[in-house]
This record gives sequence, structure tokens and C-alpha cells, in this order.
Amino acid sequence: MTLYPKLILDALATVRYPGNKKNLVEAEMVADNLRIDGMKVSFSLIFEKPTDPFMKSMVKAAETAIHTYVSPEVEVVITTESRQAARPEVGKLLPQVKNVIGVSSGKGGVGKSTVAANLAVSLAKLGYKVGLLDADIFGPSVPKMFQVEDARPVAENIGGRDLIVPIEKYGIKLLSIGFFVDPDQATLWRGGMASNALKQLIGDASWGELDYFLIDLPPGTSDIHLTVVQTLALTGAVVVSTPQAVALADARKGINMFTNDKVNVPILGLIENMAWFTPAELPENKYYLFGKEGAKHLAEEMQVPLLGQIPIVQSICEGGDNGVPVALNEDSITGRAFAELAANVVTMAEDYCFAGADELFLYNYSKITEEREEFLATLKEIDKKIDIPFIVGMYAARFEDVKKAFYTGADRVVVKYEICPDEGVIKEAAARFGEDKILVEVDEGLPFEKIAFPVSTLLLKHVNTGEPLNRRIKASGKNFLIRDSLLRNDLEDLLKIEEVQGVATNYFERRDLFKVKRNMEEAGIEMNTFKSAIPFSEFKTDDKGLVPCIVQDYRTGQVLMLAYMNEESYQATCETGKMTYFSRSRQKLWCKGDTSGHYQYVKELSLDCDNDTILAKVHQVGAACHTGSYSCFFKELAKKDYIDTNPLTILQEDFETIENRKKNPKEGSYTNYLFTQGIDKILKKCGEEASEIIIAAKNPNAEELKYEIADFLYHMMVLMAECGLTWEDITRELANRR
Repeated sequence: MTLYPKLILDALATVRYPGNKKNLVEAEMVADNLRIDGMKVSFSLIFEKPTDPFMKSMVKAAETAIHTYVSPEVEVVITTESRQAARPEVGKLLPQVKNVIGVSSGKGGVGKSTVAANLAVSLAKLGYKVGLLDADIFGPSVPKMFQVEDARPVAENIGGRDLIVPIEKYGIKLLSIGFFVDPDQATLWRGGMASNALKQLIGDASWGELDYFLIDLPPGTSDIHLTVVQTLALTGAVVVSTPQAVALADARKGINMFTNDKVNVPILGLIENMAWFTPAELPENKYYLFGKEGAKHLAEEMQVPLLGQIPIVQSICEGGDNGVPVALNEDSITGRAFAELAANVVTMAEDYCFAGADELFLYNYSKITEEREEFLATLKEIDKKIDIPFIVGMYAARFEDVKKAFYTGADRVVVKYEICPDEGVIKEAAARFGEDKILVEVDEGLPFEKIAFPVSTLLLKHVNTGEPLNRRIKASGKNFLIRDSLLRNDLEDLLKIEEVQGVATNYFERRDLFKVKRNMEEAGIEMNTFKSAIPFSEFKTDDKGLVPCIVQDYRTGQVLMLAYMNEESYQATCETGKMTYFSRSRQKLWCKGDTSGHYQYVKELSLDCDNDTILAKVHQVGAACHTGSYSCFFKELAKKDYIDTNPLTILQEDFETIENRKKNPKEGSYTNYLFTQGIDKILKKCGEEASEIIIAAKNPNAEELKYEIADFLYHMMVLMAECGLTWEDITRELANRR
């Protein structure tokens, strides 16, 4: 049987859409991407909204129609798209906001607003730009919690629009309906009025550039929640609960609300508030007033992360009443808890760097020197935690600013053209570091194809895909990275442009990046994925079809565990980028980390000379062993004393000894003498030993040179410890220079 488009369309014309009573073809719901490959048919159905209640039933009905009116042998692949009549406004509402996070609770009284306020403070203290919207229209509490009850936001004409300017406190932009109503009067609004008021606070406010936009939602489920979901593209939601059973029952409903098909908002995690009571005079004691670890058990049951457990201390209540969030005090028990919570949320928003992303784009275009320095410090910490290249975008007033960005470990640096005070900075940076290392960010509205940029790649943001853009890109003679929200699901269209190297977006946070890449490969776009060079059929398996797999830490080479793979688990590993094994005891596949969170992200797979053993080099999250040990191999059987000359271990162990001397001084220690004398003495010794190396090399005397190099390395490590550097910092910098 030969398939052709009209045959398929005629079958689809028999399916009517309940919303307008028209058939799928008549309603123009069949996209123009219909493809026929033998007996395989693929196409997309277009819906008005991604939350269309008939989406699943229409997909099933379309598939059934083809099997009925064409042939049951046809393999049908149907994807869905949405026109989103109201959704395109999302990109225009908050174009400079990276992450929108809803803070919710199933019931009132669990400390949701307190958590939202302190989480905002903790994120701000980490150097992020934060906004907090009090969406609890009927019970606004943010003004009191930040001691700004008397504040009255004003409107400014910005870009031809009168926009509300948020109140700023503790480095956080704040808006609440509480700023506009009498705090002594009850707020009596119908649902429609409340929703419209919330839309104004979101869309008619000058939020500016934010890393995190937190929304303190009302308790329970209501029109407000639906308004937020329909108005903004939420990165995810955080659900707050106490450990007691009544609160947990409502928290469960809250989680289900966000994850159902109509809302479809990822749950970043669950927060257990009032987890225990700790008296100020007994800081080590814990009293479980509302039950023990109820939220923790719920998180495990519903397979969502537990982001943190916040104890009860009097300072939390006092902080909320006095307008001084307890998270401002990092030394308090609760302050530390909220700081940890913020770090966990950041990790949840950025953890996809180990889940298939090829590169990270990190930017902060603030002109304030202090904020830039905080941003650079954060980048250095990020550089220690990730092992993929990252691009840095920042305000560059002079060449030294670009140089500082590279000092963080960045692979490339982006200069934003619209705010660059001197084009000479771009030219100097490109000449010094190379045209391929400097990118210029431009807006689509700028005539970039007519400007002679001294770089090979431009970063283009907020694009409208189509032939006009394609022509402009080709006319520029440059390569491009596209910074896009992907609200129109146009990733394939963007990547098919030859000059587009990649797309930077937060759209894929907490989504399966490897699946996205596989879809792109099926569309004929080359992607960076795991592809086995040798088919599993050539592996030598045992009589049960299994191959042993030795797992190593990719950085240290430490052996972590031994497991077994069959063909299915091997394919799953290649497809997901996460180590997946076959459990011989349970007789089923298991992805390492699905229950513990201790995933193993694949870095390299090798096969031995006999094709009967796999070697996997991985990034191990947490412990590899079920006992909590980092490696399963921790039971020493026998050992013979030997001199370890491995330079990796020797240098690291010596450095750790030096660091220990600094933290725990030892009387009579030469190392402690150097630390006591200070940086000038250490530098003098480094200079002396460097001179000794030169003399020994000129003699020449290999044995003497050996001793002098060893002396120099020792004094250099003392200098490293004094200046807060590690061997990992040094080796990573060397790796960046390759």
C-alpha cells in the first residue's frame, strides 16, 4: 500500500474537535509538517492552548481515524503544538526574568509567606536579582514582613507605558495588593476582580531584570493559581507544608494541582516548615511537635525533592512581625536553614548542566560594581561544580572587565552591544582573546547585519523566526547563538539555520534534554549525544545476556561500584545520559539514583579488549554505595606498604596537610611559621626557590634540580593555601588553556 497526504487528511477530516464542532482539517489543526516514510506517518496537531482539555482525546481519535480509514498497519506519530492566543504575551510581560517560581501551600497557617520572604532574602544574599510578588490577594502579609506597610508604589512612564515601580527592601523588589488597600479593612473581591488585580501587578509593573521572580500564592487552590499559570510560564512551584497529617493531605492536593495535565507546572520540591522545635538555650535539641518528617515521607512517596526542613524558633515569628526576615542572620539556626534552602532551589534550577546541556549561559548586566563583583565570585563557585563550558554575559565598561570574566573560568564572554559604553572594548577584547572567544549580544530590532562587529559570533535575543530573519542572519556573515524563550516551540526551525550554533534558553529546565536532542536528530539536526560506536550485539554476554560494568569517578579514577547491564539498560544509558543497570536480584532495570537522588551522569563508556566488560566514567552525585560510602570498595582486605608516587595523589595529599596546618597550627611546624610571618615572607621564599631552580638548571645537575623543584612546589602550595586556591582551581585553568 502506498500512502499519500490526501489519504491521511481525508481520514483526519472525519475527526471533529468538540470545542468548535469542526473537523481537524477544517479547523486548521493539522500542521504543515506532515511526513510520510513508507508506512510511517508523522505530523503535529495544533491547539489553541497547551492546557487544552481535549488534547489527549484528539490525538487518540486522530490515530484511530488513520487506522480505521487508511490501514491498521500504519505507524502513527503525533506531536502537539499550541497557538496560545494569550501565551505569547508571556515573553512580553517579563522579558528579563529568568526563573518564575510559585510558593504555594495546601492550607493556611503553615508558614508559606514566611518561607517565601526568607527564601527571597536568601537568594538575594547569594547575589541573585530577586523579585517577590504577594499574590495572596485576600490576606497580603509581605508589606508587614518587610516593614514597608506605609510604602506606596508610584507609577513611572517607561517605554511609553505607565508602570508601577516595585518597592525595594534588602535588595528585593516587592509588590503586594497590601500597598494599595487599607490594612484595617477586609478585601472583598469577586474572583474576576482579584485575577485582574494580580495581572496588573505582574504585567503593569517595572520588574526589570531578575534571576528569580517568587510569587507568594494564596493557600489552597483558586482562580488566583489559574491566573498565574495562564499569565506566566512558571519555571516550577515550591510547596510548603508542616509535618502534620492534615497539612500533608492538603499539600498532596496542591502538588496534584500543579502536575495535572491542565496546569502542568513542574514541582521543584517540598519544604517542611515547623519541622521541629529547637529552644534557643538548647540549640542541639529537637522536639517534633507536629510529627516527625511527615513532609519528607510525602516527598518520597510523590517522588518530588525535599528542598529543606525549617525548624521552629521564636526568631522566625519575631522577624516576620518586626519586618526583619530571619534569613538576614546567617548565624542563626533558621538563617542557616533558609540559606541552605536557597542553595537547593538554585541547584534545582541549574542541575540540568549534568543532564545533557552542552554549555551554560550565565549573565548579569548590572552596572553596579559591587553587584558585578558578587556575580564574578558566584561564577568562580559555579566553575568548581560543573564540567561543561560556560559563557558569561556582563557589563563591560573597559577591557579589564572582560578579562575578569575570563578569570572565572569562562570559555567565552558576551558583551551587550546596547549598553557597551565604548566599542573599542569589544575590539580590544577580540584582538586579545580571539574573535571566537568574544560574542556580542544584540536585539533583533538592531540592524546587526549592517554593523561591522569584530567577532565571529553574535548572540541574538527575542527573535521572530521566519524567512526574513533567516535572510538577515545569512547577510551578516556571522555565526549565531539564539537566546529565546521557545514559547512558539520553534527550536527545530532555529537550529535548522546553518549559521545558528545553538539556542540558549531556560525552557528545558527539568525536562529531558536527551529526548529533545534525539527529536532534533530525527529532524536531521546534528546534536551532541551518546552514540555507541559498537552495537550491543557484538558484546560478549553471559548466558543471561548480561555484561559486567565497572564504574569510575571520571575525575579521580576511583572505582565506585560494579553492576551489570543488558542490552535494554545499555540503550537506556545512552539515551538518557544516566547510568542504568539490570538488577539481578529484582530482575528489572534500575536507573541509579531514581530513589536516592544519587545519579551517575555518563562521561565516557569503554569496552575492554575481549568485548565482555564495560568501563563507565561518571559524575557521581552523592554516594555510590547504599551504605552511604562514596565507593562500594571500602573494606580493606590486605595491604603492603609502598611509596605512592602518583603525582595526582601526592600533590593533593601534601596540599591537604598544608591546609590542615593552617586550620590547626602545630608547634614547631615550619609551615605554620610561614603562615604566621604572612604573605610577604611566603612570596619571598617562592622567589628564592624559583631562583634556586634557575641556578640548578644552569649547572646542570638533575638531582639538584629535582630537590629545588620539590622545594618550590611546597612553597607554592603554601602560597595557594594562603590565597584560597586549590589544585582543582589550577588544573581547571590549565584545562581551559588546552
